Amino acid sequence: MIMFTNMKLATKLFGSFVVVLALMIGVGVYSITQLASVNESTMDIATNWLPSVKTAISAKSSLNRVRTWEYRLILETDETTMASVKKDLDQGIVDFKATVQSYEKLITNSEDRQIYATIVAGMAVIPAGKFCNVTVTGPVKAGLRSTIAFIVRVPPLEIFPAAGSSFIVM
Repeated sequence: MIMFTNMKLATKLFGSFVVVLALMIGVGVYSITQLASVNESTMDIATNWLPSVKTAISAKSSLNRVRTWEYRLILETDETTMASVKKDLDQGIVDFKATVQSYEKLITNSEDRQIYATIVAGMAVIPAGKFCNVTVTGPVKAGLRSTIAFIVRVPPLEIFPAAGSSFIVM
């Protein structure tokens, strides 16, 4: 301590600036290493998580469309319309199964693999082209028809719009 008090003022100032500069360099190096870790996490989210979430949402949307066509099939009485709805339903089931299969490539952990196996086992019982013969009549039929008409008019939700756009497009 006596050595510090015997130094000239210029030497003390120079030493203080060197210490502050060394601390700033240390904080800078620490910040850069932490940013590398943040970048790694961000890249993991962008390359692994977001594509799988997008595919899962797409599969859910496809399944909801299939459900809508099932309800329409139950409500329809006209044979030509029923044939058109059956065609749409079959294509919807094919689209849903294709989307679920594309999700398999994006699975990164064992828990997701187990969930995927359960979904695939459930899909095995979806019969293509086999429909139940249920007839709905009265006010229930009218209510279901108006609801389904609205749902069919709503376009699928685009979660990831084109580059440069920052909002959800319907």
